[in-house]
Amino acid sequence: ADLVLPAGNALLFVHGCFWHGHDCPLFVLPQARRDFWLDKIGRNQLRDRQHHDRLRDLGWRIGTVWECGMRGRNSPGAAATAESVAQFLRSSGCGEMYFRDTGSHVGAGYPSLLCHRSGSAQVPESDEGNLDHAAV
Repeated sequence: ADLVLPAGNALLFVHGCFWHGHDCPLFVLPQARRDFWLDKIGRNQLRDRQHHDRLRDLGWRIGTVWECGMRGRNSPGAAATAESVAQFLRSSGCGEMYFRDTGSHVGAGYPSLLCHRSGSAQVPESDEGNLDHAAV
């Protein structure tokens, strides 16, 4: 985790859209050494999912701030994203939150604050990263 907040039992991860293979306009798979990058980013995504699953099982609440939530085409910018993160930290019920540009994923505009609870599908698969859809 990039930030650990034990008092709120919360962790914050800050993910670059390229390195974590986020399905958004900021992720562009390089044409050179394509197989290398597919493998590298796919391993990063698998490791992210495994770590998040284990941390949720241990009772941690997880917030993931995506790069596109700060500077994407449909991003509200740093101040609004920071407010959404603050709301997440003040809350107590959600297992995992994603803060990202929503314009290219789920309808238009903001908020980029989506809740994912174990056993429920409230976050589109694209938020877990999907290289089949991300390759541009």
